[in-house]
Amino acid sequence: MRVAVWGLGRHAITKILPAISAVDGLELYGVCSRNLSTTSSSAHKWNCMKWVDPTSMLCDPKVDIVYVSTPIGLHYQQGKQVLDAKKHFWCEKPLTCKLEDTLELLESAGNKGLSICEGQMFLYHPQYQKLIDYVESFQLGNILSIDCKFGIPRLENESFRTNSSLGGGAFFDVGCYTVAAILGLFSKDEARLRTQKFLCLPIIQSIQVDRP
Repeated sequence: MRVAVWGLGRHAITKILPAISAVDGLELYGVCSRNLSTTSSSAHKWNCMKWVDPTSMLCDPKVDIVYVSTPIGLHYQQGKQVLDAKKHFWCEKPLTCKLEDTLELLESAGNKGLSICEGQMFLYHPQYQKLIDYVESFQLGNILSIDCKFGIPRLENESFRTNSSLGGGAFFDVGCYTVAAILGLFSKDEARLRTQKFLCLPIIQSIQVDRP
């Protein structure tokens, strides 16, 4: 299947493009960004199509999947555009900033027979796989509660991570890791969020998840 990547930040350039190119059954068909220089250099490196206008990308009948790697606050609207264009919608985490937006996209994809996938690369990291093996071996006994803490340090350079209108901040950017990690560790159980507590700065949060 042919994949177009929408958004060419550092993460997309260093991680997403090489990963797609390395997967059997996927073809990195093109890249899309409003930055002509970045788009041109990426297209040249990977020998693929390039677009600075997403409409042209979405209208290309050869595109099967669009991987959205733009700021979080743009995922919902861009996801709607992708699904309306009858393309599979793959996206960087988190999918959206609101539950109702996520549910709307899921319903739209289901009605159109399209897939939605959220990128959570850490779930496939060898260290995380070792953690799963450790938990499932019951070396710690029956685990009833896990406390997860996360945060983002102050950034030297301005980016979407400091812009709340674009979904910036620790809550959306890395908060989803805690939930995804718990669900991955206890995929056969029903995990339940019991408490959440913000500490000092809005970029630091503590979450406790108890199993029933």
